[in-house]
Amino acid sequence: MQLISPHHAAPSRPTDSSFALALIHTDVALMRRQGWRASADANDGLGAGNVGSANPSQGPIPEPKAQRPKLAATLAYGIIDAAGDKRASEGARAWKMPEVSSGRERIAYRAFQDTDAYLDDLYSVYTELYASAPRIQHEVTLQDRYSFEYCLARRYFVLMLPYTKHKEFLLERSFASNQLAWVLVGGSLRRDLTETFIDAANRHASKTIRNLQLGEVEPIAFLENRFRYEGREHFHRGIAFVGRIRNMDPQQDLKAAVHSRGHLVPCEDTSVPVGLLHNKTVVELARSYVRSLDLDSVPEFEVEENIKYGSRYAFHDAVVKPLFRSLGRFHFQHSIQDLEAKILEITQACKHDTILDVACGENTAVLRFTQLPGVRLVVGNDVSWSQIKLMSERFSSPTFRNISSFILFTNHDARRLPFGDNHFDFVLCKNVLHHMENVRAVKTLINEVIRVGKISCIIEIMDPQFESTWGRVRHRYYLKFLRDAGRHFLSRNEFAALTGTTEKANLFEMNTIRGIYQFAVFRNAAYQEPPNPNQPQS
Repeated sequence: MQLISPHHAAPSRPTDSSFALALIHTDVALMRRQGWRASADANDGLGAGNVGSANPSQGPIPEPKAQRPKLAATLAYGIIDAAGDKRASEGARAWKMPEVSSGRERIAYRAFQDTDAYLDDLYSVYTELYASAPRIQHEVTLQDRYSFEYCLARRYFVLMLPYTKHKEFLLERSFASNQLAWVLVGGSLRRDLTETFIDAANRHASKTIRNLQLGEVEPIAFLENRFRYEGREHFHRGIAFVGRIRNMDPQQDLKAAVHSRGHLVPCEDTSVPVGLLHNKTVVELARSYVRSLDLDSVPEFEVEENIKYGSRYAFHDAVVKPLFRSLGRFHFQHSIQDLEAKILEITQACKHDTILDVACGENTAVLRFTQLPGVRLVVGNDVSWSQIKLMSERFSSPTFRNISSFILFTNHDARRLPFGDNHFDFVLCKNVLHHMENVRAVKTLINEVIRVGKISCIIEIMDPQFESTWGRVRHRYYLKFLRDAGRHFLSRNEFAALTGTTEKANLFEMNTIRGIYQFAVFRNAAYQEPPNPNQPQS
């Protein structure tokens, strides 16, 4: 059996099965004897533990004083590839997921507090966005109604497999019958219509290690569990994530965590007893993922600076940005409003159902994109988890309830985007090139941006040395006060040389109070002109 890594430089959707299928029947009572536990939080949806009795404080059925009947179940296990290969046994066959819808439908679900429909839709958005990630399935036939009622109380869950720069996995220990096994961190989503899957993964992982700081959080598998009892069935669906632990001393923070069951184990140590079957499969996928990473190339210094000087950025957003917007109207060729309008003009000139901002930061472009007619999904990505968390919290407020229904925030290195070729109608990459460490990294970034978008717009501030005195003063403010970590600014000729080496681009500039913005707009070979409503059909 050969497992293909779910993440690589240019992910593509396989056309036939890449994963072997297995059918395993297991008595859950035997699993208990082997040391797997039941936890009402970490085991929700069979996410990180096993089929077990409900916790009295959380489960729908109180625990009887008398001993509960033996919990026996038949477990069917299998993996299907991203193309949905159905060549599986009856027990491991995939079931149909809801069609991907637009943010407008999610607005309706939120308005009527239809949590199940909202999460169904959100899950389908993730499966479309990360189409190359495999599906891992279970089928369980339950023998008592208490177990089934426990399952009915839950529906969506996450697993989280954090790793360190030394390529160690953070697992949770599980003790039972004098035996020890390891399970993945995880649990259910909140039913409050504000928490996304990536938010839930971060929340559950934060319980395990003190002051957890994550980076590059990415889905590597979709989990689907089917429970049957006396002709009835119920589904649990989940997402397995990996994420890099950015803590300087994760071992010390792990020891300081309250009630933590976590422990760091080497990624390549295959002797570690991992509890459940789908946990084992996720660990194998994560091993392949971590092997492919160059952890030395992660822009750790920039992320640290962003967190350290967050209060200065708050001042900049509250005071300096509005001042720039006002003064820029009168003293420069183009205002900030002109710049924003130009980006929207480029976006509207093409089909724009799906839009990606590869380094959204605290930029409000994602907000403006949601106002465009016909938009179905806007993905705001940033390599800094603190930025994603800040934006996610901001848009989860009731004020932005409708707008946030169109937005999904992700946390990927822009040079390694886990999206399919031509997945997005429009991709924006603004002020990122000068953060790259060398020419090779710049070319990798440009190629990746062009790969995932039918229309791609790269915008880069010109080297302030080629501006007037104001440009140099402004640059000093960004460098010394805001501690902007970007150093490799490009002149006009350098920008043209780098963008011209990829494929033909439309180049132009806009001179604003914040600097001279250089534009490069690319049309991918997959791009098709939108139909002109005023042109008669032949």
